[in-house]
Amino acid sequence: MAALWATASYWILCLFLGIFLFLGVYNEEYGHVSLRKKPKYNFPDFNRIYHTRILEEQDISLDANERIIVVGDVHGMNNSLHKLLHSLSYQPHNDILIFAGDLLAKSTPQGSFSLLDFVTANQYLEDASISSNKANRTKKERIFAVRGNHDHLVVQWRTWRDWFSKIELHNNSSDSAYKKYKHAQDAPVANGLDFLHLLEAEWEHEKRHRESDAEEWVEVTRKRAEGTWKEKWWERIPEPGKGKRKQEWRMFGDHYWLAKEMTAEHARYITSLPLILHIPSMHFFVVHAGLLPYNTRLPPSDPRQPLTHLPPSKDKSIPDSNLDSDVPSDSDDESEDVQAENVRYMRMMPTFVVIPGVGALPVWYPDSPSTSASGEIRIEKDGRDEEILRRLQESAILHDIPQNRKWWNVLNIRTIRKSGKISRDGDRGKPWNRFWNDQMRRCKGFNLSASSFPSSSSPSIRLQEDSSDLRRSYTATLLLED
Repeated sequence: MAALWATASYWILCLFLGIFLFLGVYNEEYGHVSLRKKPKYNFPDFNRIYHTRILEEQDISLDANERIIVVGDVHGMNNSLHKLLHSLSYQPHNDILIFAGDLLAKSTPQGSFSLLDFVTANQYLEDASISSNKANRTKKERIFAVRGNHDHLVVQWRTWRDWFSKIELHNNSSDSAYKKYKHAQDAPVANGLDFLHLLEAEWEHEKRHRESDAEEWVEVTRKRAEGTWKEKWWERIPEPGKGKRKQEWRMFGDHYWLAKEMTAEHARYITSLPLILHIPSMHFFVVHAGLLPYNTRLPPSDPRQPLTHLPPSKDKSIPDSNLDSDVPSDSDDESEDVQAENVRYMRMMPTFVVIPGVGALPVWYPDSPSTSASGEIRIEKDGRDEEILRRLQESAILHDIPQNRKWWNVLNIRTIRKSGKISRDGDRGKPWNRFWNDQMRRCKGFNLSASSFPSSSSPSIRLQEDSSDLRRSYTATLLLED
């Protein structure tokens, strides 16, 4: 009898496993039966990324009457900022003020809003140097800023809130979930804004009656909504991030309430901030967290690194944020988003320089270069060559290093692990600035001289100069030493 039961149990187990396997395959092939968790809602992009803004000499420069003051991580401490500016004898009409990100959060909401009031009111001021006639004066931009990771969290919530508030969901009276809940005191709502008001009121009621953690309350409330009319709305509320994204989408935190309460003008300003300010005339970057001088997934001497060669001959004004197939991926166990970023560029209209044998390269000139009869622009041996080459390679640092194209890295980078992975953890890996400083120490500039070309294995580029009696060739040596 025992042997019979053992045999029966064996076949019952086999039958169960077979059915389980069949349903799994059936789900894969036909999608009619699902044993998996319901797929997450397909959200639009709430990041609103403006990657780089170029500031030329007409925008920002140093002369006898100007200073450039760079301040980082104000975090809504408006009073402390003004004490600092007072100690520096800050003159709004003469000095240029740059914020290196994280203007908001950590302080009081009123502090963040007061700071935004100050910035938006003083961003553009009359330029008295243009004309003594006040009627003819124009306004010039005097305050610049880049986005910080805390600013970005506010942008995400504000963009999501604007989207969510306009959604309309009409419950079907024949729907079982509606029937289950339609006699409840809080009747179903039809638009997203009403649902937010309801949810925020429930949270305020919770806080008044007991000490509750917002994250825990949101998680419990989301689960309780399953099978009710509220479930449709909760599907459209992003869940908290995990891993390196754990800061994101913490509902009812500081960033959520700042996003809700800020004015439309505040929202427009903070959303318009780029990740990076590039000042080519000063060879200067402003960024919140940091930039890398090369792709840390590859050796520094790899020919694909931007400082080992000039950029390829194609328009890089809107780069592809996906990595090349032969470059190791930046994806990791923390589910880093490797989808293409919604990258926009402000005021980036490159002039294309035609270099014989190489092609057309985008470059931002300090002035307008002359063109040939055919309309092509050629690099001339007149002192501008090195300036142009430096601009090309600075542009390549932004465009050709995949880590620098990802908004999360630019806003959060602290260390680099041995694998080359970007990390926010300051206790693991090598600080990013050591990579930058070590590489910059190797920069020795360009050696432009009339000479023969080096061997074909040496990365170089030919610059040609037109002359009435001869055509000379120049060699641009590597920016980096061996």
